Amino acid sequence: LRPAIVRATIAVRHFVHVAARPKIVRRGARVKISGTVAPTARQLGADASAVTLRVERSTASGWRKVAGRTVTPRADGAYSWSWRPRKAGSYRVRATAAATQELLAGASAPVRIRVR
Repeated sequence: LRPAIVRATIAVRHFVHVAARPKIVRRGARVKISGTVAPTARQLGADASAVTLRVERSTASGWRKVAGRTVTPRADGAYSWSWRPRKAGSYRVRATAAATQELLAGASAPVRIRVR
């Protein structure tokens, strides 16, 4: 008997983290949105992967996109963006990393921001 040869493919998903500071602000104040993505495509020897940030405002009919940005993480996976809310209300921000040949897409948990 010959031993069987088995090949397995393991799918790895981006781990995406996002944070907002401060979480309670006045209209027009700057909110720093930052986070990390791991593993980065660069760590795998591929082209840089992008992170898409999406800011949504709570309305009577649900969440509505009010701002967004696509950023390229540094070699260590860190990224940041500054945003200024124009209206008072409840907001949330979420970060997503698109799929690459090496990695599956990933998304962060939403982070809440309150604007007075």
